[in-house]
Amino acid sequence: MPTIIKYFVLITALLSLSTAMLTSSAPEFCAIISLSLRNFHYHQFLTALFLLPREIFTFGFLVNLIFNLYIIASLGKDLLGRFGAIRFILLLLTLGLFSELAALGIMGLNIGYMHPFGANMAITIGIITTWLILNFHANLYLFHFIHIKASSALILILCLTLFACLSPFDAINLAAYIVSALLGAIFAFIFKKNFFFP
Repeated sequence: MPTIIKYFVLITALLSLSTAMLTSSAPEFCAIISLSLRNFHYHQFLTALFLLPREIFTFGFLVNLIFNLYIIASLGKDLLGRFGAIRFILLLLTLGLFSELAALGIMGLNIGYMHPFGANMAITIGIITTWLILNFHANLYLFHFIHIKASSALILILCLTLFACLSPFDAINLAAYIVSALLGAIFAFIFKKNFFFP
């Protein structure tokens, strides 16, 4: 596993697991929270990049974390090979920071369910979108036996993500995931057309 991805996965696992196992206020210290709250600190823009925030440690949280780390490790390795280290880090930072800004914007509007936001899932969605657009005609095998085209997988993942956010009216994650998916798509199209990547 490349060093960049290894460190990203390791920091994400350690930070997410430690905040889930510690007190219930730990995710608020590391995650993005409303700017109007007194315990907002600028370091949260950095720590939220590596965070999948949960207030309690559950089996569902562990499965979600393992899935995110697996996607980042497997698809990230391919993207790192295509883009190079600097462009891959730029992709990760762009996906994370802009999804954090989208989450802060929704928090400022006070729409829907308010909670601390960690950008790790948004980064994962952006990486999936980028990879699927770059490999649009690829054939995928889910669980090694379910055949699906990459174009169909892209539509399926985006629809499931939107549905998962709409069911509890989670406007914070919905905005962040949409922004991350759009930026991943833009990054992939720019790379395919060789606009800024000679």
